[in-house]
Amino acid sequence: MHDGAIAFFDFQPVAPISHPKEMGETLENVLTKLNRNRRYQRALWAIYQDSVMTSERMLKCLSQFLVSLVSQDSNYDQVMKGAAQFNEQEQMGYRVFQKHCASCHTPPLFTNFEFANNGLAVDSIYRDSGRFIITRVESDQFRFKVPTLRNIEFSAPYMHDGRYRQLRAVLKHYRLDKIQNNGAADVLLPMAYSEKEETDLMAFLLTLSDPTFNGNKENHFPRAFFVATE
Repeated sequence: MHDGAIAFFDFQPVAPISHPKEMGETLENVLTKLNRNRRYQRALWAIYQDSVMTSERMLKCLSQFLVSLVSQDSNYDQVMKGAAQFNEQEQMGYRVFQKHCASCHTPPLFTNFEFANNGLAVDSIYRDSGRFIITRVESDQFRFKVPTLRNIEFSAPYMHDGRYRQLRAVLKHYRLDKIQNNGAADVLLPMAYSEKEETDLMAFLLTLSDPTFNGNKENHFPRAFFVATE
């Protein structure tokens, strides 16, 4: 969660399941559907020697799946292992990244696990004040969790409120915009990189895409489980 509201990993799935603007479900109804499905009953028996899905088991299973989602075979990873090389543009982009981005998006996970104010204008509808909602500490106004940049090519829309559909728009924000939320921004805007350096930076960010991870069919939606409940 961008404001850090969920402190325990096992509880994280509860929020999107029950939030009215996400899945809009209840744990009770989800459990009812899972317990009607014989495929899940057989899978549970193989794990627990018991075919009844409980809320504890469901959340543990979700947590185990989430921690299995490890991306470590991008072109960047291959370069760091010495098994590949950046091309000239990617290398230039890496230099731009190290100068302007790495303090927050720290390799190898490309996050520093902190909260930061990136100078975005406040959305006039939601007026999300970020971490401040949780802590009520004034200095946390408009600070949001720093996300990983791994597989950033595939994680649109961007920013905490999804205001940008294109990654290039994010880079333009940092290159052209001034601080717009009247908060104590943790980045100096606009950043001093050129339009060419922006293109180089984009080339580097694309090296963080991991085709092995994104193409793993085991992580795809398990349609077979929902073909029938018989």
